[in-house]
Amino acid sequence: MLMYLNCEVSTEVDEIDFDYLSGFEFILGGYGYLRCNNGLHRKEYLHKIIAKRIGLDISKITDHKDTNIYNNKRYNLREATKIHLIIN
Repeated sequence: MLMYLNCEVSTEVDEIDFDYLSGFEFILGGYGYLRCNNGLHRKEYLHKIIAKRIGLDISKITDHKDTNIYNNKRYNLREATKIHLIIN
């Protein structure tokens, strides 16, 4: 599901996350990643919020498998090491 954000950027998220995320405001953060600007997840990156919701260890690196930082669908997020990032 495509989610349009007030910061003139759109991102893809799964339908299961859409309703939850639509209550938050997102802005462009460092390196173009989307960051929550209010509420419970203030200052958290969107991909980290979703990673936490699917049970990934967010103390580790969260990687976008296809390298598209605006594809925040669950299948596209994974725990990664620095080696994964170099290879990807």
